[in-house]
Amino acid sequence: MRILFLNPPLPDGEIFMKELGRCGRKSVGGETWPQTGLAYLAAIALRSGHEARLIDAMAEGLTQDQTEGRITDWNPDWIIAGTTTPTFKKDAAYLKGLKERHGYTIAFTGTHVTALPVESLLEANADFVFMGEAELTLERILDRPREEWTQVPGMCVNIDGEAVKGPPTELVDDLDYLPYPARHLTPYEVYQMPFSHGEPFATVIPSRGCPYPCTFCRAGTVWGVNIRTRSVDNLMGELFDLRDNLGINFFAFMTDTFTLRPSWVKQVMEAMKPHGFRWVCNSRVDTINDDLARAMKEAGCELISFGVESGNPEILESTKKGITLDQVREGVGAAKRAGIMTFCYFIIGLPGETEETIQDTIDFAKELDPDYCNFHVATPFPGTELYEQAKREGWLVHEDWDQYEEMGSAVMKTPSLSPEAAMRAQTRATRAIYLRPKRIVKELGRMRSMKDVMIRSKAALRLLGVTQGEPPAVSEVE
Repeated sequence: MRILFLNPPLPDGEIFMKELGRCGRKSVGGETWPQTGLAYLAAIALRSGHEARLIDAMAEGLTQDQTEGRITDWNPDWIIAGTTTPTFKKDAAYLKGLKERHGYTIAFTGTHVTALPVESLLEANADFVFMGEAELTLERILDRPREEWTQVPGMCVNIDGEAVKGPPTELVDDLDYLPYPARHLTPYEVYQMPFSHGEPFATVIPSRGCPYPCTFCRAGTVWGVNIRTRSVDNLMGELFDLRDNLGINFFAFMTDTFTLRPSWVKQVMEAMKPHGFRWVCNSRVDTINDDLARAMKEAGCELISFGVESGNPEILESTKKGITLDQVREGVGAAKRAGIMTFCYFIIGLPGETEETIQDTIDFAKELDPDYCNFHVATPFPGTELYEQAKREGWLVHEDWDQYEEMGSAVMKTPSLSPEAAMRAQTRATRAIYLRPKRIVKELGRMRSMKDVMIRSKAALRLLGVTQGEPPAVSEVE
């Protein structure tokens, strides 16, 4: 059987950063994000004896017509597309059209369809969708008759126009069981991010699962709440494969809790240290200290991203993230003292947010003085506690998924903050951080090539609100 794994193109050519477990957002500087989740599924198909191809239309800059031409040239039996909330409507329309014109079996994977499997399947007239982590589910349906699919954990199946959900998703207990992602099927040479300085990069998933109940996040919905780590040998084998076979020496560890198990992290660092890898990662501020940060720096870590969320203690506590402002200071400080760049993420517009609490966040961001920061507008993505709260309280402006995007729209009106005020605050906060003279001088000094200049300039223009695109339709809430 021929199976195509697809990152669909959007009609306007927009690029979104998509990955399983992530909510998805527009590319800030035109950077393109590796489709590691789809590459894992492609590897499962290949290991099971099937033919597989992967088209990343966003990364290759393909139009919808060009993508359809590539698809029909190969004529797959199935098309499995990666999707996320702000792209779902367009992705669904595109796949639905392919099915109507060519009769393909179509399916979806991603956070949006995990949160809303029935609604998503019916809107797209999909044959099935994966609910959550999909590797075991795919492996089990490949050679099983369709009438048995509803018995497979993690499946939502179209049975004569009705969405029928199977048992809950079964997660992979031993991550070493999974094959390495089939990156050779991807356009791996074109993936880039601002911190790779023009070099291609890859995303690597060293662990899965997140035990923290953050109200705004749905990582635990996809990966589960129990932490599962790969063996050091298995992880190192993938890094060597990236370097030796694909020529990639820069990567991002894509996991929400990389530093949650310090003893495991230190083993990984010891194994990595002799090999000169360059890498970045995410960390919680309460799971890192000076000793661990130094070990990470020695192993090639160049940047750590921290979810800070708010500079107001009451707003921060309400997120159920379980951190304090002092822990933020200490965690960010540990990275800085080790010589690792820091990237802090903040959210504007959470329940209870006011102009005063927003100013607390801006002031705290200035105090922390990270190398980089993003101010996202609070977005109640389906599958989060925030979405359920917003729906229950009548705070949703609408459920037009196209607008559920943290960097250029606002879809929630709380009693203390309007969508327009949240968006104005996002721009104000970003400018307050990035337009300081010392910030501009520092950033100019980091640019190493013309490609660096182009990527960072595009990112700066969008972050500062110069090229935000069309504003969302929020006037109906006034």
